Amino acid sequence: MSTSQFTKPAEQSMLKAVEFLQDKLDHIRAGKANPSLLDDIMVEAYGAPMPLNQVATVTV
Repeated sequence: MSTSQFTKPAEQSMLKAVEFLQDKLDHIRAGKANPSLLDDIMVEAYGAPMPLNQVATVTV
């Protein structure tokens, strides 16, 4: 068994964990409002649920 057999899946899992953490940290409000706070908000448009940022322009 080679070490790359174990390190490759571990590296991919760690990268996914870092991306997940970065996404969650982007939603923390610290000081000023950030448009990414609304990324998880879904609205109904044209009879289908859509992310708010695809329906409207959000600025700070």
